[in-house]
Amino acid sequence: MPELTAADYEKIAATLYANLGKAVWTIQHLEDALSHSIAIKNPEITTRKKGDEILNSNRKLTLGQAVKLAKKENTYSDSLQKRLQDFLTERNWLVHKCMRESVNEMGLVKVPDELFEQIKTVQITALSLKEAIEIDMLEFAKANGRGDIVEKVRKAYIEWVKTNI
Repeated sequence: MPELTAADYEKIAATLYANLGKAVWTIQHLEDALSHSIAIKNPEITTRKKGDEILNSNRKLTLGQAVKLAKKENTYSDSLQKRLQDFLTERNWLVHKCMRESVNEMGLVKVPDELFEQIKTVQITALSLKEAIEIDMLEFAKANGRGDIVEKVRKAYIEWVKTNI
């Protein structure tokens, strides 16, 4: 393998930072979906004000704390709860271990393509979980006599697809 140049390392760094940013951004969307879903399904919510209070409180939780709260409140099916729990390991690797485990003694990424693939996998998993939570919320709304919400979301999604894809 040829020796990498400074320009090569700059390109690797730019790709790394872009991939990390996408993954973290997607994880934040997952956290927000969790916060909303846990609040929406909370039986203590009887007013909009109480709902906003619980939502704002939930938004202060870390992903791990939110997953634990969802389990405690039996917010999701066992399979979705397990997927969330399993994802914590991936997310924690990204946030706490990715750099340390992926660079050599010079601080340079050892195997960039493998690292980029791992980061993309975390991002895709976060997106998949966010979508699963959204589907769960729509099913919850429909089961609680709010099929109108489901229909509005369906129509909005179709319009979004028409203009964005």
